[in-house]
Amino acid sequence: MRSFWRRWELLLPAVLGAAGETALVGAYGPPHGAALGPQLTAPPPLDVLHDLRWISVYHQSPWMLALELAAMLAARSGYAAWIVQRAWPNDHPPSLVYAFRRALVFYAFAALLLAPWVIVLFGLALTHVSFLFFVAAPVSFAIALVLPQGALTQAAGHWWRWSPSLAAAGWQLAALVWLTVAGGLISWLPLPLAVLVAAGAGVLDSRATFEIVGRIGRAPEIVRRRSRVLAPAITIGIVAATTAGAAAGFSAATPHTAGDDHSATVPRSASGRPVLVLAGFNSRWSARPSLRIPPGFHAWRYSYRGTRGRAILPYRASDTLQSLALSARKLAVQVRLLHDAYHRPVALVAESEGALVARTYLLRIPHDPRLVSRVILLDMPDVTGAVTYPPPGRWGWGWAGGWGMRALSWVIRTLGPLVGSADSPFLRDLASCPRLMHALSHAPAPGHPTEVWLHALADSADGYASSGPPGSVNYVVTATHGGLIRKARVQSLIGTLLRGSPRPPSRIGLAILHLSDHLARAWNTPGLVPSLRPRSCPIGGAA
Repeated sequence: MRSFWRRWELLLPAVLGAAGETALVGAYGPPHGAALGPQLTAPPPLDVLHDLRWISVYHQSPWMLALELAAMLAARSGYAAWIVQRAWPNDHPPSLVYAFRRALVFYAFAALLLAPWVIVLFGLALTHVSFLFFVAAPVSFAIALVLPQGALTQAAGHWWRWSPSLAAAGWQLAALVWLTVAGGLISWLPLPLAVLVAAGAGVLDSRATFEIVGRIGRAPEIVRRRSRVLAPAITIGIVAATTAGAAAGFSAATPHTAGDDHSATVPRSASGRPVLVLAGFNSRWSARPSLRIPPGFHAWRYSYRGTRGRAILPYRASDTLQSLALSARKLAVQVRLLHDAYHRPVALVAESEGALVARTYLLRIPHDPRLVSRVILLDMPDVTGAVTYPPPGRWGWGWAGGWGMRALSWVIRTLGPLVGSADSPFLRDLASCPRLMHALSHAPAPGHPTEVWLHALADSADGYASSGPPGSVNYVVTATHGGLIRKARVQSLIGTLLRGSPRPPSRIGLAILHLSDHLARAWNTPGLVPSLRPRSCPIGGAA
């Protein structure tokens, strides 16, 4: 067999491609986008997963999308055919036209298969809700482990006529490891060192592809007919199992009991210390919050619907779809109502979307800083405004991503009784208000109230883990996104925080959070270059 280390014509394109993308994106591209650089020359279909994530963000119309997809298929197929020609282990490789036709069919199939999970990763880049990563990434990886031989076999034009190889899957699994590590290092190191890391990953990418081609060439496809459909059968099984698991997960995560229809009336005068609890997206009203707090504190539930007189009104899950600005203005009324009743500043305990509402209130709604004593934020997503998409009937950056989000919203509503719309004011705020989104995660609030952030460790999978604004205190909880407030150890911590005697946060927990954040960046969707992001906030009006 020809030695890999003597095949400079294979090695140089991989090294220059990986290093070149890393250098260009690191110098001129979006934050964290350089972590994808080594995947430019990854073994198939990881290479097309790389391309589709960039394309999902960087197109403005269906025509540009079609042109980019056609260029991707042509370039990838030509490169794969050339690799087969140069890396084949004997003197009789398949013809260039034969190999190109085979690779073209494979890449079209792989792109179609990976497209739904690319949309889920696009949704992750918008909402920064980590469970989307744990839906999309494992499926994409599993597909990659099954399909790496597909673009490199002799069965031109027949994507189903190959059998998965343990050796190819082993190289692909190793590629997932070094691409993850390389992405983490690239996102952490200064650019010159990051380029060197990308070049090293390019060498490994080329070696993996070379070995996959060589093993195919040494062992031609003499397989039984029933084993020829093994790869597509496994792939279909992976997708079916994931869809069924997602349906079960959405059903389990959705409250099936009816919400409380009774409003909560705030007395004109009361003693004790008020605590206002803000639930998250798709929550339902309950006049009595599910939060055990120390004696002397009185918990009230924030309402997305608002108030009538001194009554805090019950709300429905659909009310959580309103804009952040509207929710924050309703929060201002309820904070004032409780402050006037208790004659004490109000403590805010807010989770997920409720945390975004609380931060919007602190940063964008005029108020007396003395009204709020302490702010405890759980599962606060770092919604940095990385991606965007236009409203229906318009063209703009992320056009297909927007329609994918609409389809994803429909699927989620079908799988379980969840409300949601990609064009709701809340999600339009996330897509169209980048300055507000960045401020919510990083800007100190006027008056500098004591802010404590409780992070679910799994939320580091979105690649944008934040340590909060300057002066905030950060704790890390080993948990997934959502439902932190119902955990006994979290309620105990909230109690000590309200009393003002918390234990110091663990530096180890924060270190693990940021390490996971860096390692996840290789598999997230790259954001839009800041100069291309919207400059206004058309719906929420809170930018």
